[in-house]
Order: sequence, then C-alpha cells, then structure tokens
Amino acid sequence: MVREVARQSGLDIEFRAGTWPEVFGAFERGEMDIIEGISYNDDRARAVQFTKPYHICQMHLMHDPVNPLKNIDSLESLNDYRIGVVRDVYFRDALQTPGWWSPT
Repeated sequence: MVREVARQSGLDIEFRAGTWPEVFGAFERGEMDIIEGISYNDDRARAVQFTKPYHICQMHLMHDPVNPLKNIDSLESLNDYRIGVVRDVYFRDALQTPGWWSPT
C-alpha cells in the first residue's frame, strides 16, 4: 500500500526497519520524517505532530485454554502469573505502574 501511495504521489519513500529504540531514535535525530507505528502519549505529543488515528489498536491477553486464567478484573489479578510482552513494546513500563489499566 505504501508503495502505491509513493507511486501516485510521486514521493520518494525509503523503508527502514529496526527495533523501536533504533527507529524512534532516528526519528528524534531528524533522520526520519514519519513513523508509521507510533502510539500517542502526552509526552510524545509535545515534540511530535500526530495525525488523527486511522486505526485503534486494542490489547488482548492470551492464555493457555488448557490452563485458563481466572477472571481478570485488575492488574493486580495478574500478580501470580508470568507475563510475556514483545521486547521494546511501548506499554512495558506501564505494566509496572499501578492504576494505569482498567478492564472493559
């Protein structure tokens, strides 16, 4: 899709991949003009111009159906479990901050 946008607009788009710290660091240093997968937060909004969201990403908790989790109604409900997250995921630090999460 991005290649089609480049073709129709005449823009020269260079794709760069890397870990989040590498990509965001390059963006902060002015080596990149746009980041496709950046998530809004108030701290970033002071330095980054965000567009209106075109997609809202929901987070889901996956578990082994053979050994299902009990009803999760708070972050503290997860205290007895080992939780895995993707390395460098933007919300990792928030998992350790009391009160950041509320179930839907």
